[in-house]
Amino acid sequence: MIQSYEQGESNLFIEESSANMPALIISLLLRNVEEKLTSKPDDVRLQFLAAKLADVNGDNDLAKQHWLAVKINASKDSDEYKQAVLRLKALTPSHRSLIFVIVAILIIIGGSIGFYFFRKKKQAEFKEIPNPYITGKAISDKNMFFGREDIFSFVKDKLSRSVKDGIVLYGGRRTGKTSILNQIANGRLGDEFVPVFIDMQEMAGVDTHGFFRSIAQKVIEALKIWINLSPEDQKNLNELCQKFDDKTISFDQSFNDLINYVIPKLEGKYLIFLVDEYEILSTKVSNGDLTDNIFPYLRSLMQKLIFIYSGSRNIEGRDTQEWNVMLNIVPTKEVSFLNREDAIALITKPVEGFLKYDKKAIERLLRLTVGQPFFTQNICSHIVDNSNDRKQNRVRVEDVDIACHNLVDSPPYHLAFVWEGLNSNEKIVIALLAEFIQDAESYASIDDIMLRMEKYSLQLDRSDIGKALGLEKDDLIEKKANDEFYRFRMDFSRIWIQSEHQTWGVLREVQDNK
Repeated sequence: MIQSYEQGESNLFIEESSANMPALIISLLLRNVEEKLTSKPDDVRLQFLAAKLADVNGDNDLAKQHWLAVKINASKDSDEYKQAVLRLKALTPSHRSLIFVIVAILIIIGGSIGFYFFRKKKQAEFKEIPNPYITGKAISDKNMFFGREDIFSFVKDKLSRSVKDGIVLYGGRRTGKTSILNQIANGRLGDEFVPVFIDMQEMAGVDTHGFFRSIAQKVIEALKIWINLSPEDQKNLNELCQKFDDKTISFDQSFNDLINYVIPKLEGKYLIFLVDEYEILSTKVSNGDLTDNIFPYLRSLMQKLIFIYSGSRNIEGRDTQEWNVMLNIVPTKEVSFLNREDAIALITKPVEGFLKYDKKAIERLLRLTVGQPFFTQNICSHIVDNSNDRKQNRVRVEDVDIACHNLVDSPPYHLAFVWEGLNSNEKIVIALLAEFIQDAESYASIDDIMLRMEKYSLQLDRSDIGKALGLEKDDLIEKKANDEFYRFRMDFSRIWIQSEHQTWGVLREVQDNK
């Protein structure tokens, strides 16, 4: 073979011969050729033959060495040179993919380092977010009060028609009734009114004389703010207020004397009494703290003074006949959840410039609270606290969910109050509904609940379930339009009940209370 090649015979002979040779013979031939190369190191034909044999033998390093020698010594237009170039290219591994991998790794590392220092810089620049949300009391600050234009328009319209009419604002607990009265007390209706705020919860432990003395003092305080009283007027008003200490004088006479003195001092303005939690008045009369003559007296006052009553029940829901008689012709307005636009303003405006909400985060928060102002403020407050802890200025869906579960872990008393207001059947059905519905958008039918009841061997018929689901009037449940499907109006209610009032626990609670 060697001799044939040295004599210039075909390369094909080499390939065909070597391909059929045992590996041992190939190795021996390769060794023989390399020995010849020691005396003829520049012999292109021997280098070519050695390269071919090394290829067949699978020794890539040795093959590269001989192909390189061929490339150096052969003429560039020869077949040997051309084959050497091709083989060296094939035997030299491409570093392109490796380079790409290295570059990619460097980019990732560089990006991570850059992001780390960027985040460190952002955290260093982070400014504490002042928490503007009010979670424990009604809102007085007008900058934290959003919406309710329909309520104020209603009140203004009714007062413009007859300033001697009363108005009843009613709605569920924590829906913002007191906050609305606070805004009116701060002058929201304009300068023509002198508002006097009366919180019935502050009237504990007083008799009828003490009750009207307290109101008289509030009238004097309001006049000091809205009217320029002379020192003599203030002295006279204080003396009129002290008359309530004399129990030989009837409470209505003392109060009439005060009002008759005040009205000429109003300079054309109108006293407007804002009575919050007015139903407490019935309780105080029932308990004997106040005389029942207070109802006809208040009715007489409504003929010349303006009263806005705030409570949880509408006219038809009152259980006291006196209220029904006194307020049977008084216009009413329900105070419910904020509309979508106002709810978004409550979420975003107070933290504008500090926190930026993702659109999906806003939608998640709206589904959790549906604009219920108290719970919206609570969850937003937790979001601000968590953002300060993490030193971040962006609110994502997961941040809203974390804040929601923080509120579930430390729920406000209002939730326990709502739960205790349910009867046994309502508690069971509500727990079953929460057990069946596992996401924010799903609904359940009465049939779904009945099927779930079989798991607990419960005996409630369709009418019992239907009555229990009638809680939609209390803002707990909502019914799908034109269909017999139900879900929680606020998804937060579902999450809280799933956490705190699972069905098996509710059944035990109901059994223990029997």
